[in-house]
Amino acid sequence: MTKNYNSAIIKMAATAVLIALVIWFVFWAKSLLVPMVFGVILTLLIMPVNQWLEGKGINRILAAALSMFVLLLLLGLLGFLIGKQFVNIFENMDSINAKIKEGIAKIFKVLRNEFGMNQSEIEAKVDSITESSIGYLSSGIFKSTGALLNGTLVIIYTFLLTIYRSAFKQFAVLQFASDARDQARETIEKIQKMMINYMGGWMIMILFLGSLGSLGLWLIGIDYPLFWGFLAAFLAIIPYLGTAIGMLLPTIFALSTTSTTWQPLATLGLFIAIQQIEGNFFTPKILGSSVKINALASIVVLIFGNLLWGIPGMIIAIPCAAVIRIIFEQVPQLKPIAALLNQNIYNKQKDLTDKYGERRNSIINLFRKKIKP
Repeated sequence: MTKNYNSAIIKMAATAVLIALVIWFVFWAKSLLVPMVFGVILTLLIMPVNQWLEGKGINRILAAALSMFVLLLLLGLLGFLIGKQFVNIFENMDSINAKIKEGIAKIFKVLRNEFGMNQSEIEAKVDSITESSIGYLSSGIFKSTGALLNGTLVIIYTFLLTIYRSAFKQFAVLQFASDARDQARETIEKIQKMMINYMGGWMIMILFLGSLGSLGLWLIGIDYPLFWGFLAAFLAIIPYLGTAIGMLLPTIFALSTTSTTWQPLATLGLFIAIQQIEGNFFTPKILGSSVKINALASIVVLIFGNLLWGIPGMIIAIPCAAVIRIIFEQVPQLKPIAALLNQNIYNKQKDLTDKYGERRNSIINLFRKKIKP
């Protein structure tokens, strides 16, 4: 028994070292892996169109080319609509940065009157907030856009993955024993379905929230309405932090560029209403129902994704956690961890004991030669 236990501990340590090496490689190979991962995402986005075309008798290569054309057409249309404002924003970044500073200064002046802050403290905090938020946003957009949308490379990955997807899927299934291949195939199909639903919901959310925000800002009379509206929609992809920044930046911009009180307040009210729609409908009904990850797990994986890959890592953190949850559900000893990641765990503590209370569900049994009930 002791020998078996010691052997299990050694195997656990070796597995921990292997996981650490994999994490190091993922971090080190960021420039290679990020475009590839987003190529997978685009492949999943065009999968329904591609499968529909193949179902009509079109060969796979032509179907992939037509699917890519549809994707690029939609992206080009979106780029045409917001491209000019996007260019103007970054050409006038210094001016906009100064205006946002003025807006933040107005907020701190109110705080000074209420809480007795001195002028030097206000100036220091204004500089700190502006540099961190605008600097992070601008550098993050440039760096992450260059990394995750690396133009031709991502398009090539998407096209090739669309063509070779069946071969890669079959290769993954063949890595398992013959009696486990059906389960492996079902698991892969479950992951594919989850990712397609999540990414499809993602695109619907961006288009709806971006259009709604842009229309609202245009009616309020805020400059660059398409840019701010779709920026907030894209940032909503990153739970919690993204939605807060997406609301705060246009509100401060409105405060610094308008001469009335109602316009900044209307901007704030607009994004609060949009966040309510996103938080009460899109996230739980569309995105949440696909990934089924609880809030604590979401925050942890978001932080971890940011440490590894920055903004791209935060974007893919939630679906990656959902993939891990689906895989863990197939391994008896890892099912308790999958249950801990589930969004409904807060009211199902008893289920953990009833379903996974037996000794054979202990994680250490993964590393033992014999699993005793």
